[in-house]
Amino acid sequence: MSEDQKVKFRDRFPEYLEKELGESFDKQNDKTLSRFMSRYFAEKVYLPKYPGSFSNDPDDIKQCIIESSDVDGSNDQGVDFICKDGNSVLIVQAKYSSGKKAAKRPSETREDIDHFRAVLGRLYRYRELKVNKRLRDACAEIDWENDNFAMYYITLRQFSPELLKYAKSPISIIDGQPPDLPERVRIEWLDEEGLNQEVRETDSQSDLSRIESVRVRFTTNPESQPAWIRMDDDSGRSCYFGRISGTEVAELFNFKNRKLSLFSLNIRNYVGNTETNRNIRTTAEEQPSSFFYFNNGISALATRIKKDESDKEGRSLICDGFSIINGAQTVRSLATAQREKGRGCLDGVQVVLRITEYDPRQRTEEQKFIENVTKYNNTQNSIKISDFRSNDRVQQSIRQHFDELNGVDGNKFLYVHKRIDSQSIPRNRTPIRMEEFLKTLHSFLHGPDDVFGGTSYMFSTAKDDGYWKLFGDSGGIIPTLDKRQFRRLAGVWFVSNYARSVWKAKKDSGGESEAPWLERRWMFFFALGTLLKLEKGIEGLDEYLIRMGSGEWTRKNEGREEKEVIEQVAKKAFYVLKKSYEKDGDRTASGHRNWFRDRKTLESIESEASDIREMI
Repeated sequence: MSEDQKVKFRDRFPEYLEKELGESFDKQNDKTLSRFMSRYFAEKVYLPKYPGSFSNDPDDIKQCIIESSDVDGSNDQGVDFICKDGNSVLIVQAKYSSGKKAAKRPSETREDIDHFRAVLGRLYRYRELKVNKRLRDACAEIDWENDNFAMYYITLRQFSPELLKYAKSPISIIDGQPPDLPERVRIEWLDEEGLNQEVRETDSQSDLSRIESVRVRFTTNPESQPAWIRMDDDSGRSCYFGRISGTEVAELFNFKNRKLSLFSLNIRNYVGNTETNRNIRTTAEEQPSSFFYFNNGISALATRIKKDESDKEGRSLICDGFSIINGAQTVRSLATAQREKGRGCLDGVQVVLRITEYDPRQRTEEQKFIENVTKYNNTQNSIKISDFRSNDRVQQSIRQHFDELNGVDGNKFLYVHKRIDSQSIPRNRTPIRMEEFLKTLHSFLHGPDDVFGGTSYMFSTAKDDGYWKLFGDSGGIIPTLDKRQFRRLAGVWFVSNYARSVWKAKKDSGGESEAPWLERRWMFFFALGTLLKLEKGIEGLDEYLIRMGSGEWTRKNEGREEKEVIEQVAKKAFYVLKKSYEKDGDRTASGHRNWFRDRKTLESIESEASDIREMI
């Protein structure tokens, strides 16, 4: 038996728990064991396979994992761990069993399986159920129309073959849930052997000794050009570039039992039937000639690359220790398309392939190179629609204006209009991120972007769409903001940001279950803006915002008058939201969500605000 076959989840988990708690594993109760079991799985098993699931900052990752496991406990609705990052949601339910011999371990029951299979229905209806605060906050962030769900039921109990077959059958949806939800859900059922295998596969991510050799056949280029190009550098490394057909890609994946070893060095792996993967297949099937231009291609490593002398056309390479480090989604999606459509369906698809040769002797320097080339090939982010606005001149103008403001409490402002990690922000700067900034402005001035179509609407430059409403005129998007224009928008930000602290204190005071209208700050910002507009009039509001746009009143020991005004208006905004919700709010899960997205809600808030304007 090889060393990796001896690795067991049951052995690794106690080591992790004792390190985290500084206490003996044997002294822990089942509740603690299940909670830390889900944390261990997320941090030490899932995260190494899908590192993009959490932030890249180690401290942030640890804090995220701790907070994500805090949902476990009373009224957790069968969820021990839940974490949302972008449009991906990870949910884990853990069952610990102390029996070391299989014959003495309890078995999972149909009731256990049904309970977890129905968890998304309960999370969808969380407002109608008893749900703890941590889980309630997590549920409020889920975008049911767009998010993808990775669900893991992990247990040291046993599955009977019949029960496991039933568990893997398609889930059903409840009334109100999007009909395509099952397509965006991946459920894994892992018993002790399954967990052992997951741990071993994680350990073998960088085990280069088991990576196979493959024959890569490049596509012939016209006019007697070589099928591939070789580039060498002073370090002795070589890199090969070329095109391969979609059929060749699928064959690489489907050959014998190569599926696992083909991605031994890939730190991202395949993330199920997501929208990205479906789009890859759609392009390959419907626009094969465009695939080469739309797709980023595949990057691979090999310990030795040589010409295939048996190929008379000279377009094949033999690659020892071949491992794909980026492009798993492309490879698996094309393999799926060929399996479903038949061999030959991808002949017209062309994919860029880059293969880098490295020294297999694993010296320290070469090991660092392998780690870096793998890391940097996988640290790209998916493009968000907001990224297309990051280079706009008006955004650069906003950054310059924020740079010119005086600092507050020792920190200057930094307008972040491009995505960067938190470590890149100087400690003496207060970051203001573009997406948060624009959504706050739109909510205060026009209403939450969710009411009008969400993020795609918010960053659309079309006339009367969100971005145009903030920065557009008859000539399109303005290139820069003058000082008064900027101060008006900055005033919205500073007023809303201070009011947000008032909203958060109210929301966290323990009464949110009786105050569902406080769930999302964006509608609160709209109520706040509506009340201030009624009090001051349109021109008066503009002058007020311009005056507040310096931000200097937000200093700790200054702006007492300004802050008291905002606090008073915020309290009236709570009242307006409450009255509107009680009048128009539907108590069902879908009705509650729709209240935050319905234009009639904006009209109701304006009406309620008008009724109490004499109080202001």
